[in-house]
Amino acid sequence: MLAISESGDILVWQNVRILGDGPYEAMLQDDFTPNVGLKAKWVSCGRSHHGAIAQDGSVWTWGTGFAGRLGHGDTASQSRPKRVRALKVKVREIACGSNFTVVLDEGGCIWSWGRNLYGEVCRYRVG
Repeated sequence: MLAISESGDILVWQNVRILGDGPYEAMLQDDFTPNVGLKAKWVSCGRSHHGAIAQDGSVWTWGTGFAGRLGHGDTASQSRPKRVRALKVKVREIACGSNFTVVLDEGGCIWSWGRNLYGEVCRYRVG
């Protein structure tokens, strides 16, 4: 699970589990520090990867790189956020799916990458 603090820091929870029939317990991952100067304004969780939009509109992804879902031009996994350098537009929203990532840029264009099993990877202009 991901969240953004008021200052733009990314907070990550791991080891989420159910305690008997009671409430969920989540442990804040205190060793996660992007250490890249990333201040986020939007985050998304996928099946095994995550994405964030920095306050400057750049896109950052990390996690398992299966099928190119991180957008770095390969299938390598990343343990820390890495900027998606091929995307040259400012982005306002991001959604991470099972094996793909989709973003909406400030001009209303949708960009996506990763596995295209059901036609989820495309480039489309909204409106």
